[in-house]
Amino acid sequence: MSVMEKVIRTPTELGDEAARFVGSLAPTVRGATLVTLKGELGAGKTTFTKAVAKALGVKEIVNSPTFVLEKIYLLDGQPFKRLIHIDAYRLSKGSDLAPLGFDELMKNADNLIVL
Repeated sequence: MSVMEKVIRTPTELGDEAARFVGSLAPTVRGATLVTLKGELGAGKTTFTKAVAKALGVKEIVNSPTFVLEKIYLLDGQPFKRLIHIDAYRLSKGSDLAPLGFDELMKNADNLIVL
């Protein structure tokens, strides 16, 4: 596990960092790749996820899944087949992820999960 701290001042810098980050990821045989983002409300977690989605070629509008908890984006021509964006802000414990099928999602190496 690593924590990354970098000052990003512009949307272009954010997009560049997201592309660099995505380029550093690769599926594993052990299961999904899980990226966890931590920060207060308004810290930029969803904004970074949008930049990651764009770097992965997602054409759909990407917004916070605060009320639906999870959004799945299918990816074409990428190492991962799905980008799964989960907003756990309203969840109080890990078992709250069970209704989303989180354990199954984690078993699939084709999934890139941003939590």
